[in-house]
Amino acid sequence: MAKTYAAFYLPQEEPVVPVANEKEAQNLASTITGVWNKAYNYVTNLDENDIRNMTGNMNIQGGAYFTQKYAAGALSKIINGEPVTNKTMLDSLLNTYARL
Repeated sequence: MAKTYAAFYLPQEEPVVPVANEKEAQNLASTITGVWNKAYNYVTNLDENDIRNMTGNMNIQGGAYFTQKYAAGALSKIINGEPVTNKTMLDSLLNTYARL
């Protein structure tokens, strides 16, 4: 019994490099930088490029800007040394939806 083989020849595709939405990433960076500056009284070793890169990556990974703002709120709580509880995050979620 003969075996049958098949082959698919697919052209090589250039990888698509995701690009962050600059305005959304800058808004997230402003939020986190502002909280960081208030919490740590303008720490001199704050590298704003690191925050910009982080928020750019948040923007690329997050499904929606709303989700990114929600994550930035949680990070703000952590930076301020505040607990991130179900109640505080639920309040944040509902308050954000109420302002939309």
